[in-house]
Amino acid sequence: MHSRSGVPSRAFHSKPWSAICASVAEYRLLIKPSALKELDAIGSKRDRQRIVNRIHALAGDPRPPGFDKMAGATSLYRVRQGQYRIVYAIDDTARTVDVIKIGHRREVYRRNA
Repeated sequence: MHSRSGVPSRAFHSKPWSAICASVAEYRLLIKPSALKELDAIGSKRDRQRIVNRIHALAGDPRPPGFDKMAGATSLYRVRQGQYRIVYAIDDTARTVDVIKIGHRREVYRRNA
């Protein structure tokens, strides 16, 4: 249905776009306490906010463009955010994303000896 100006009337759109997107089932985010400490240790507030936004985006799409499966790990994935990496696990059955580790790219892959 169009109004006189040729623009679709509001009645044509039964739901706003955000309501349509919100109806898609999202994954639940679980963040390890150690990952929260690693996030707090990041010096730049701007970097921290970008990482938080990236983690929130994982709830909607746990396999975003640019994600990689970690070598040698059966169910761990990583996603880049600038110089930082977010390491996480996905459980499709329980629909959860578990954030395991957050850190600078040169340090995040090191094992504690």
